[in-house]
Amino acid sequence: MKRNSLMNIIRKWKNYILPSPIGEGLGVRLLLLTCLLTSCGEFWELETKDVGEKGTMTLQRKIVSIVVGDGYKVPVTITPSELATNAVFWLSENNDVAFIRNDSIIGQSEGIARVVAFSTLSQLRDTCYAYVMPSMEVLTGTYPYDMVIYANVTVHGKKLTAETAKDISVVAFVGEQVRGIGQMRKHKDKEYMELRVWGPAPSSEEEVAIRCYFKKEAKLEVFDVDLTFDGEQHGTLSKPLELVLDEKSKEYVPVIEEDDEEFQGEQEDQFKVVDNGEDDE
Repeated sequence: MKRNSLMNIIRKWKNYILPSPIGEGLGVRLLLLTCLLTSCGEFWELETKDVGEKGTMTLQRKIVSIVVGDGYKVPVTITPSELATNAVFWLSENNDVAFIRNDSIIGQSEGIARVVAFSTLSQLRDTCYAYVMPSMEVLTGTYPYDMVIYANVTVHGKKLTAETAKDISVVAFVGEQVRGIGQMRKHKDKEYMELRVWGPAPSSEEEVAIRCYFKKEAKLEVFDVDLTFDGEQHGTLSKPLELVLDEKSKEYVPVIEEDDEEFQGEQEDQFKVVDNGEDDE
């Protein structure tokens, strides 16, 4: 096996963990850890003594959907329990899209970034993807035409109200572009949602997807409704459209295009720092 010290590993990952002052916190922690471990000898030698039976690491979320500027800390499960106290470090493949701050994934710009979590003391790792959406704002001047939806919104058995909608957004997408954001309204003591969707032509026939963004959970779920942009009104105050999320509703998973082979090869090289078997010839 190639005997890489932790310092060599950090140097290989420097473009991921130290791209800007934002990432310096993690970088400093890793560098301090390097000094401690390298003072005791090669990192792989120290690990061979302590690893024992290999455990597993599981990230509880595989897709983290966040808006630019928002952040989320992914829960991690490590088994067996005696390994759960090991420090977990995070690396973003693309800091221009999502970076790490205080062990949380922070949205930087629109796009998708792969994030790797690893435990140095037990050579465990898992990955997830950060799907970063644009700010939940619609520039009404961008498109000259609109269609409007009047709806009752029910989220997992509870009707959405102005009070319960504080951390929940109902959003209209065309592709990955935000075209409308629902606003809670009230008419004669009756609350409803008005969702105005903007488009480039009176009837562009673009497919409109309605999704629910849960800010605290960093998750998007899909309303099972088929709409196209037609410049018309859907639903009325007396008979609003019913938008429902329930146990059958699916989480939105974006299309992920990546060069798995190239990045996986890099990962395998970086994380082969422990070997309980024979050295490679």
